[in-house]
Amino acid sequence: MSSSSDIASLRKKIAALEKENRMLKKELDKISRGNKMVNTPVVAQSESLEEKALTTEEHILGETVQSDVYERAILDHTGHINALIDTSYAILFANKKAQEKIQLIRKSDFQPGLSALPLIPARALNTFKKSFQSVLKGETRVGIIKYKFIGDWQWFKYRFAPAYNTEGKVLAVAFSAMEISDLKQKEENLKAALKSEHKLIAGIQANERFLNSIIDNLPIGFQLYDKNGYSIRMNEKQQELLGIKNVQYAVGEFNILTDPIMKESGISQVFISAYRGETTSNFETEVNFGNPENKWETHRFKKYYNIKVCPIFDAHHQVTAVACLTQDVTDRKLVLKELLKSKNALEEAQEFGKLGTWRMDLKTQTLTWSKQVFESFGLDAEAKEPTYKEYQQMLHPEDWEKLAGKVTDTLENGSNYEIELRHRLPDGTYQWWYTKGKPLIDDEGKIVGISGINIDINSRKQAEIKMKESMEQLQILNTELQKANRELDRFVYSASHDLRAPIASVLGLIELCKMTTDANELKDYFHKQEISIQKLDHFIRDILDYSRNARMELQKDPIEFQTFINDIFEQYDYQAHSENIQKIFKINQKSAFFTDQRRLNVIFNNLISNAIRYSDLRKSQSYIEVQVNCTTKEARISISDNGQGISKEHVDKVFEMFYRGRESGSGSGLGLYIVKETIDKLCGKVDLTSELGKGTTIILKIPNTPPNA
Repeated sequence: MSSSSDIASLRKKIAALEKENRMLKKELDKISRGNKMVNTPVVAQSESLEEKALTTEEHILGETVQSDVYERAILDHTGHINALIDTSYAILFANKKAQEKIQLIRKSDFQPGLSALPLIPARALNTFKKSFQSVLKGETRVGIIKYKFIGDWQWFKYRFAPAYNTEGKVLAVAFSAMEISDLKQKEENLKAALKSEHKLIAGIQANERFLNSIIDNLPIGFQLYDKNGYSIRMNEKQQELLGIKNVQYAVGEFNILTDPIMKESGISQVFISAYRGETTSNFETEVNFGNPENKWETHRFKKYYNIKVCPIFDAHHQVTAVACLTQDVTDRKLVLKELLKSKNALEEAQEFGKLGTWRMDLKTQTLTWSKQVFESFGLDAEAKEPTYKEYQQMLHPEDWEKLAGKVTDTLENGSNYEIELRHRLPDGTYQWWYTKGKPLIDDEGKIVGISGINIDINSRKQAEIKMKESMEQLQILNTELQKANRELDRFVYSASHDLRAPIASVLGLIELCKMTTDANELKDYFHKQEISIQKLDHFIRDILDYSRNARMELQKDPIEFQTFINDIFEQYDYQAHSENIQKIFKINQKSAFFTDQRRLNVIFNNLISNAIRYSDLRKSQSYIEVQVNCTTKEARISISDNGQGISKEHVDKVFEMFYRGRESGSGSGLGLYIVKETIDKLCGKVDLTSELGKGTTIILKIPNTPPNA
């Protein structure tokens, strides 16, 4: 472009700036003349940033009527003047900035309750009062004022707004002001700048020559196109890059918008965007030269260019030309292609081997991951890489401390480390990885980070975990089998004795019956046979209870303890000595309770039967007390008596199979064993305390298992 056209353009620009300056001055003079306050409706869509700030501060200022310390602290740090004035012009609150200004005017410290009227210049007092009264009626006033502090004039943009109480009544006036002296100063600076620009016009021609010299000596290609796409300027580097043999054609006749090669490579489309006023980012393109008909080619070749295209505007912001900067990146592009091939090969190897690489920068505490690491953690490879602290959240809590210790040792002592870790995937599951790290050392020998690899070992670890679980399960089954074998041995031995003893007794009594005809003797023999058969029946029922408990599925039946316990005791109303025993029930059930009723029957029948059978008839008053405390979590049941009790050496063995605390006991030795086994099936607990001659207490804890649990 010529010097004369540049000068003409600059003169138009100066004239426009001078016109804009006159309009700005006229508007500011109009606003500031007489310090007149203007009533301006509050419209959120058209507020300036300053007005939004003042409006926000007014809201906070209104809240200070409630003396909120937090909100006062906010107002103290806004950098603006904020005050709250009651209906009688008394200043209720002033932030630090406001207090500083008041002190400059009054020459003394601010005190709440100070009247605002003496602070207003006499020339603006009437206008202030009128505006104040308007605000008390619910209006909002804004304006610009000039104020003098210790010899210096300062400009402020202010705003008055009503402050309401919770009933919607105007309680006070919120005053906010922002200093705009810098803006006014900028206006003066603009005037000075415009004058300076006139002086600069004379140097433009010299600068243009200097600029041409720079363009001609640029290490990159430069080309200028007119508004129709024709080349009008080209430096020597551009000629070299494009292999130009006919500069006259390339400058006078070549059109970037219509040339076939430029259209094929997509460069023409970029220039079309530039002619619309768009500046392109740097982009790389491949150009195939080799059309013999083109007069400006010297030979056939393929090149890669980094290009930036910029529109040039006139004073009316119309595109008058387009500049193009070109850099040959063919060598770099070819190297990058080779590097990309190597990178792809490495990523394929990592993918097949389930291996990823990473590094941690000690200074920034950030991690750099390979694509395989992202994918193995179930993350998008384009996602932001985490910091070391964020990575902590991805590890299993039990593994973090182990890793932190390894990392600390590496950073302090330069040692390598190996560790197996569990990483949390996006779905919440954990996956096992083997991680190996080593220190990164700079040229000065300082440790600046850690680099390492991750290898997916989840399949192996899962197999190990399953094998361990299988071994543990096998151990449990083996233990249970050993227990079952021991119990079977004891059962066969005890059952053969306990089954044969009543039968042998009955057979003996039958022989005695054959030997006598005395009615009394026969009656006695029949009674003894009945006792033996009852004993045999009780033993068989115990065996059935044990068998059912081992094989029956758990049920979830509703239990109403008051009714349940009454029914249990009714079964024993006619058992020997039952009528001499006092029954005490204390039931506290305020919530529904569910458990297996059949198993609960077995437990209570055994415990109540024992309590009656082993009551102490020597005592003046025998009793059985049942206490139940039922919650939504569990039932705590206490069954206590003052019967014969159990000696200390037998207490720890009473839950064993076929164990009898007394040699003369009439029981099968299965009762308390069945109680313990049944409680275990219900996932409950049983505890027994007893003292010989004083009685026994049994505590049961049975979990509440509602149907929906």
